[in-house]
Amino acid sequence: MKNQHTNTVSSSSDSSRRFFGSLESVRFICAATVAFFHATWVSHVTYLRPFQNAWVLVDFFFVLSGFVIFNAYGRMDRSLGSSVSFVIKRIFRLYPLHFATLLGVGVIQFIAWKFLGKEDPFGGDWLYLLTLNLTMSHAIGLAEQPILNIPSWSISTEFYAYLVFLFACILARTAMIRMLILASLACVGFVAMRVYHQEYGLLLPVTASLARCIFSFGLGVLTFSVFDKHNDGWSALTSTIVLCCCFIFSVVMMASCDPKSAYLLSMPFCFAMSIYALVKDSGSWISRALEAKWLLYMGKRSYSIYLNHVMVLMLVSFAVSQFSKGKIDVGHLQSLHQINVWAGDACLLVYLISLTLVSVITYRWIEEPGRLKGKKFADAAKRFLG
Repeated sequence: MKNQHTNTVSSSSDSSRRFFGSLESVRFICAATVAFFHATWVSHVTYLRPFQNAWVLVDFFFVLSGFVIFNAYGRMDRSLGSSVSFVIKRIFRLYPLHFATLLGVGVIQFIAWKFLGKEDPFGGDWLYLLTLNLTMSHAIGLAEQPILNIPSWSISTEFYAYLVFLFACILARTAMIRMLILASLACVGFVAMRVYHQEYGLLLPVTASLARCIFSFGLGVLTFSVFDKHNDGWSALTSTIVLCCCFIFSVVMMASCDPKSAYLLSMPFCFAMSIYALVKDSGSWISRALEAKWLLYMGKRSYSIYLNHVMVLMLVSFAVSQFSKGKIDVGHLQSLHQINVWAGDACLLVYLISLTLVSVITYRWIEEPGRLKGKKFADAAKRFLG
């Protein structure tokens, strides 16, 4: 029996591809939460303990990416044309906005250095690190720290996770064998984290970030494979109970754990369970709420929100620093500008509105045109190469 849930599900030209609107909305919620987490001033939000470990939500992106990619390409053929087409689509999906935000942050840092007396950001191995950033290879163990648009480290690891996925598709003929390869690599990633970087938990240094990504990406692949084999819907009550348990577990873990706690390694499993519950949902109130039009609209722009937020944050933070009373430590966070918390809330609102406007613009003029151009080139390459 096919899944009859009311969660938004549609088919593309490939009948195996399905779109789940609720997942798109959750991706936006996670991107916005990470953006709040990086705010550099005191507000009521910064005193909420779960927000102090909101960095872990990046692993939701990795799990979701594995789920979505295997949904769309898990049964792709092994021809040269299909392989090249896949790589072209992934590059044009990620690179245009990555390059634009890299340039934007670089320009802001240059202006801050030249005209505002800020620290010179272009010393040391800057040229080498810039080259790695331009090739999206800055978070796969070739450098000890990212530069410029720091959140793009996850884009670097995700791109190479795509290449690992492609390798599995070329190596194996069936979706089942491909899943087993990727699930095995996820286990390797998990073991690597525990053996070589045990003291960090999930909060690995950038040199080990690829293992973290492969681990969560593989969980996403496994999650889709289980769903694909058992895609009958759950009752609304079952979905609600599971989703509420996952939410409570996530909040408790994020509120109570030290950032380097090994207990946070359970979070990707929780994210995988949440995704599974959402796609099995047969129409609970949670699913209906997540499919609100404004959430779906913002969900499509979540990649822009994630990559733009540091660029916008730098501008808002500079304004905040002009009336800051100094720095203060809050929980696990780095030192934050000490301002009136209500003023901090107002600054968060300005930050959110500005980030939304910038993201709408970059989605319209950079992200979506890049995706469409990539599809055009990919289709041409597939026709040419066969």
